Amino acid sequence: MAKRLGRWRRHPIVGLHLEIAIVPDLRHQAEGAQHDEHDEPQRLILQNLKLCRIETGYRILREDVFTAMRFLARQGFKANIAFFDPPYDWKPYRDLLEITFGRGLLSQDGVAVIEHFRKADLPESGDGYERSRIVCQGDHCLSFFSVRE
Repeated sequence: MAKRLGRWRRHPIVGLHLEIAIVPDLRHQAEGAQHDEHDEPQRLILQNLKLCRIETGYRILREDVFTAMRFLARQGFKANIAFFDPPYDWKPYRDLLEITFGRGLLSQDGVAVIEHFRKADLPESGDGYERSRIVCQGDHCLSFFSVRE
């Protein structure tokens, strides 16, 4: 995985979970961020970042996903990849995609990836976006969405 991420290290990637967002912090490339090691979700995220050899250049936002996305949009943030990992019983996929694409959080050739349960009801398309690919293994799926041209 770390080798595959190597080519993306210079490009903004955002990972959004239900309560935590990991975003590039381009102002602090040389500094390591300070975090609460006793917070279990944050500890797991930090462990995964370390496995991918990402030690600087990120920031963790302790906000719900919609608040974090509105904040990022106000900052003019644009990602090449937005990875969403909501709980499997989550429902507001359309809202998630509409904020992602409607607020311009992705670059023109950016991709939003949503991990979801096979039976989850995700839209095929919406205002400004469309599903370009779905990959399933067992009950787990990844749906890829891109800007509709």
